[in-house]
Amino acid sequence: MLKRERRAKLPQIATDFNDRASTSVRVRTVQRTVTNMGSQSRRPTRLPLLTARYIAFRLCWARQHYHWTADDWKHVVWSDESRFQLYRTDARVEYGDNINNPYWIIHPVCQQGTVQSGGASVMVWNVCSWRDM
Repeated sequence: MLKRERRAKLPQIATDFNDRASTSVRVRTVQRTVTNMGSQSRRPTRLPLLTARYIAFRLCWARQHYHWTADDWKHVVWSDESRFQLYRTDARVEYGDNINNPYWIIHPVCQQGTVQSGGASVMVWNVCSWRDM
């Protein structure tokens, strides 16, 4: 089931297994089994959304430039820009919780500073060509 439905949640996997098998398993058993199999929970990779139109444009561009020689590529200038955040406001941070100590939450390790409006960021733009190398 993990290979068919990569985004399936553990309770759903346990329910599907229990519906099909003569024995029943708990969610925790499924979690241990999945972990022992080497599977890990990961976040999806963030990529630009490509519509069918953009995919067609990219394929057309690749076919037009397929036969270019190294001398043809020497006349191309590549550019890119990136935004770098000075404060990580969108990152998920986890810490170990000590339920026996009610004051653990005020420990500096358990706190994360925040800034309004996402904080400051820097835009970096770069260009390179064959002559620059």
